[in-house]
Amino acid sequence: MDRMEVHGLDGTTADVTEGTSTGIGSNWERCDYDWSADGIITATVTDSNVYATPGSRWEITARPNASGSEVEMVWIRTFKGGLRGRLFGTAFRLFGSRIFRGYGHEVIENLEKLEASAGSPES
Repeated sequence: MDRMEVHGLDGTTADVTEGTSTGIGSNWERCDYDWSADGIITATVTDSNVYATPGSRWEITARPNASGSEVEMVWIRTFKGGLRGRLFGTAFRLFGSRIFRGYGHEVIENLEKLEASAGSPES
C-alpha cells in the first residue's frame, strides 16, 4: 500500500484514505469504516479518484465454524465516468475476481499474523 492516512478514529468507526500505485499513477479512496456490528467491517467510499460515490463500498464478514472461521469479502464498486474510471472499471470486470481473490488471501494472512503476534509473550 502506497498511501494510508487516518483522518479520524472514534470508537468503532474511522475515516481513512488509502491508495495503491497502479503503474499509471495511484488509485485512492477515502472511506468511512464501521466495525460496530459483531463480525462485520464495512467501508463506505466517501471520495475517490476512480470509484463513484455514493455506490462503492466493501465489507468483510467473519463467522465462526468448526475449523476456525468462515470469511466473506464483498466489493461493491461503481466507477466514475472519466477515463480513469472507465479504464479501471473495465479491468475490474475482466480481472477483478482474480485480483481480489489474491488480495483477500493476503488480508486473511495478515490478520492471522496479527492474531498470532497478539498471543505471543512479547506483545
